[in-house]
Amino acid sequence: MAITQQTVMQFEYFYPAWQRWFENRVYPFTEGISITFQTSSKTGDILLTCLRAFAVC
Repeated sequence: MAITQQTVMQFEYFYPAWQRWFENRVYPFTEGISITFQTSSKTGDILLTCLRAFAVC
């Protein structure tokens, strides 16, 4: 999607093995894509707490 639309994509992912949230960004360029990862545990922990409160996860 990032390549076909030539737009930056951003999403968060929880990696259970490390109990950490990661903010991921996908940048398109002429030869493909570049992906960056950054921990975002504070935001993710808040989200996980909310989800648990509503028994979503």
